[in-house]
Amino acid sequence: MSWPIGVSTGTFYPFQTMEHALHSINELGYDVAELFLQTPSEYTPIFARRILRTVLSRGIRVHSVHLHTRDFDVFSPYPPRRADSDALFRQALELASGIGAKVVNWHGARLEEMEKGLSQEAIWDSVARWHGWARDAGLTLTLENVSWCMLRTPDHISEALAAIPGLRFTFDSFQAAEVGIPPDDMVQAMKGHIATVHLSDFDPHGARHLPPGRGIIDWQALLIALADIGNDGPLLLELSHQSAESYESALAEGRNFLTALIDTLNLRLRLT
Repeated sequence: MSWPIGVSTGTFYPFQTMEHALHSINELGYDVAELFLQTPSEYTPIFARRILRTVLSRGIRVHSVHLHTRDFDVFSPYPPRRADSDALFRQALELASGIGAKVVNWHGARLEEMEKGLSQEAIWDSVARWHGWARDAGLTLTLENVSWCMLRTPDHISEALAAIPGLRFTFDSFQAAEVGIPPDDMVQAMKGHIATVHLSDFDPHGARHLPPGRGIIDWQALLIALADIGNDGPLLLELSHQSAESYESALAEGRNFLTALIDTLNLRLRLT
């Protein structure tokens, strides 16, 4: 059986709330989703209960919860800000556990923070702390390769695994291509450690996070790389710069492109 294809609620930002986005995902025929949390009120227990009712009534499986980097001042020199970030992360773990998610995704340190002198020791101390808390909660913390954050190249992946051997990753095809790294090379660097996959296309002259097939990514090489390392999904479409009128056609375009190529390549993998 081939990979399941799902959708990140970030695709519907900012014109749909989280609950509305989940309804849309279900109505479009998807049953796997990632929740991209957009504001601190979406980390609360009250919000988690509302989302749980929605996903249960709609038959949606939440694979992962995506943290918004702007809500976390993890590496602040001001201790109360760091403490607030830790507290919000613990809320994210509670929300993820409560709705049945398995993965909590984070971008890690921003490049601008590192350029201002943030030490590797400070970075990995925080990542290790959060990694341990997630593990204790029965969840997986992932770091995502992001063009403006700490993991941008295969060498950065190697450094991360040297620092925390059990670390897992979220692979993002667009973010790899934006840095100039062939996405299949990033997949190979993450081999055995990928817990979530974000798919969108890259065009240096176009909008960000395009539907697969509309940019310059070599999708055949990427899908074969994912198959070669035994990754079994789900493949989460994470599009952006859509409108209330275009998201449905953009998602259909991306899904149709991927399923047609998977069929052409005769790629079949086991499901989790």
